[in-house]
Amino acid sequence: MTPNSNMGLFIQIPVLDSVSDKVTYAVQIITNTISAIYIITIDLGVIFIGIEIMAVLNILNDYMKLIDKKAKEIPNYLKLIIIRHNDMIDKVNLFNGAIQKTGFVQVTTRIFQILLLCLFGELIKMKTERLSETLYLTNWYELSVKDQKMFLLVLAMAQKDFGLKAAGMYDVNLNAFVQIMKLAISYCAALHALSK
Repeated sequence: MTPNSNMGLFIQIPVLDSVSDKVTYAVQIITNTISAIYIITIDLGVIFIGIEIMAVLNILNDYMKLIDKKAKEIPNYLKLIIIRHNDMIDKVNLFNGAIQKTGFVQVTTRIFQILLLCLFGELIKMKTERLSETLYLTNWYELSVKDQKMFLLVLAMAQKDFGLKAAGMYDVNLNAFVQIMKLAISYCAALHALSK
């Protein structure tokens, strides 16, 4: 990543190395926007199916309320209720299928996002530890007294533990990822046991 005072941090794309920073920044904005639109579209599709199911249930409920009057007036009224009920069952099955597929995609992407963050947190921690070790193993004692004082300041700064923190409190590393996955699996097992 290259810092730029005008644009913040952005990723260098090898193909666009010769192009200006603004083009690189625009490409990243476009790809992020496309992925956000994709996720919103999936969620909106599920919401629209859910709204349709609620409408079908309301209509079916209204048909049931009128069963005493309409069954005498309309000879096939109960057949109409059965057709509406089957329609509702088909829509609920469609909704379950949509939830299952989109839920799988969303859970998989969330796990991948968490894994990447935890992996970067682990790598940052390892690199800062290696930096401290490298500084300590230098021949600092051969430096001048003034440089030794400066070196001690640099060494003290390098020994501070750096890494990613969630909410400023919890370390984000591979151990945290394992703990999150254990918690998620036990939560899913509890939900599965309760659903039986």
